[in-house]
Amino acid sequence: MKGRWQHDYRDFHHRRDMVKTLIKMLSTDAPQETLDTIPTRAKQIELVLYQQAPTFDDYIDMTTLKDRIKRLQECNEAGETGIIRKRGENRGL
Repeated sequence: MKGRWQHDYRDFHHRRDMVKTLIKMLSTDAPQETLDTIPTRAKQIELVLYQQAPTFDDYIDMTTLKDRIKRLQECNEAGETGIIRKRGENRGL
């Protein structure tokens, strides 16, 4: 469900940049065996961040990004978000 501020075409470049940022964040100190899954996980996280942000400024706010990801991880572990995890996967975001 999109909010009033979201526009697929206008936001495309910002969303692509966010995915790149997330990939860099997730790749830092990631175990070698998880590196293949990082781009997909980054896209999933970006989608949830995009859908949940109340405004565009909130979505692109890099000062709150780590906290927002941490909240997503906590919700995901509690089964409260739409991030799809592989069966048996027990790693955090």
